[in-house]
Amino acid sequence: MLVAEPTPLPGGLMAALDVAVLERGASGLFSLVGKPPAWFEGLFAPSAEAPASGDAAPARGAVDPAESSDFLADFLPSAIAVWDRAEPGRLSSGPYTEAGRDGVERTLEATALRADGRALLLLGPPTMSYERTQRLLQTARDERLDVERTRRRTEEREVLLHCIVHDLANPLAGLRGSLGLLDASGLPEDDRELVDIARRQAERMQGMIRDVLDTFRQEVDAMQPATAAPADVGEALRQSARALAPRAQASGVALAVDAPEAPLRAVADARRLERVVMNLLENAIRHSPEGGTVRLLARETSDGVTLAVEDDGPGVPPEATADLFKRFRPRGPQRGQAGLGLYFCRLAAESWGGTAGYEPRESGGARFWVRLRPARTPLAEGAAS
Repeated sequence: MLVAEPTPLPGGLMAALDVAVLERGASGLFSLVGKPPAWFEGLFAPSAEAPASGDAAPARGAVDPAESSDFLADFLPSAIAVWDRAEPGRLSSGPYTEAGRDGVERTLEATALRADGRALLLLGPPTMSYERTQRLLQTARDERLDVERTRRRTEEREVLLHCIVHDLANPLAGLRGSLGLLDASGLPEDDRELVDIARRQAERMQGMIRDVLDTFRQEVDAMQPATAAPADVGEALRQSARALAPRAQASGVALAVDAPEAPLRAVADARRLERVVMNLLENAIRHSPEGGTVRLLARETSDGVTLAVEDDGPGVPPEATADLFKRFRPRGPQRGQAGLGLYFCRLAAESWGGTAGYEPRESGGARFWVRLRPARTPLAEGAAS
């Protein structure tokens, strides 16, 4: 097959497209490649001497864009990072408006491009219309303000809720104390049974109040941006297993942790991640039969970092799986609290850009999992402790 020799492009082609092309030389100055558009000289003053451009068209003079444009002075350090890479790449500045040395304002877009080993800077009309860019920026600003307003309202509601919970908790504590005194006063057996029922209901109410408060706090937390410091998923599993080991032992349930000893970094807040694992682990212990084993696992896969908690319990009925991670989900006949623990987990995982889910185990039992984005930065000091 015959291959034709490449034909040099006409020197005025880019000018006809209204694009100025500059090539960065070894000195850091730029030389024009081909003929520039008419507006170019209104923006940039040529320097005294031009470096060789390597282009077939004659160089018109050296140019220092950073000297003539404050915007390009900010853009060039990012562009240099593109040019210094070995592989081809490009970086666009987006539209910007700036007055030239002739006093005329122009809206342009800069593109740093590395092609055939050459560091090129293209200046021309924006590829995205200025009006559309302004609309997008305005929409982003409006959404940010909406989030801020919602966050403030939610924090105000949290203060009010704390006051309500405090007002409920105090008389409840008094009620439980009185029931304890009654139980210790030598009541007849029939009356003691009634006191036991009342005390269990009071404890249940106290647990529900705590769950409501935790849920609200989690919603406030979910509106905060994810921390820049990654969390060690394996350490979160080990810490949670140590904390709940007494409860598991009292229930006759064994705990087994299968996670790498080396840090397994994921985008998450270490403190909230431990709460997520504790929720899943408490749930698994509660539903495991005596003599069963709860397994805590963590792995990095192609989908991200996944942690899972598996138990030997009865699993979740298929008709209940759709509502598992909803707030105040129906509890059914199973033992449990107010149905908020899994809701915590989903909110937290989503606030970090992850997901949470459930699947039945092939050998029986339940498997709850949380999948997180892997973090490539080192752990912050104390994050793994």
